[in-house]
Amino acid sequence: MKEKVCSFCGHRDCDNGFREQIKAKIKDIIENDGVTVFYSGGMGEFDRLCESVVREIKRRNKYIKLYLIKPYFTHKLNTEKDYYSNSYDDIIIPEYFV
Repeated sequence: MKEKVCSFCGHRDCDNGFREQIKAKIKDIIENDGVTVFYSGGMGEFDRLCESVVREIKRRNKYIKLYLIKPYFTHKLNTEKDYYSNSYDDIIIPEYFV
């Protein structure tokens, strides 16, 4: 069975006041649309807010996965390895084709 995916791509600035609306929508797409995989760019406050909601839901649902998408490898991925391994199921760095 093919996994259903949701991607976050939001604004750098996002008020935490949207948390309950975001949480309700994420729960809705999990329960009603069968989404189990979430991709995030991890760049702005919106992405981080969505990630925190997904992590909260993941604690009660072992089938939910959260992936970080990075455009390229950075030194920070090595120096903060514990943070990344505890925060995401995996980090995806797409290959660059010429």
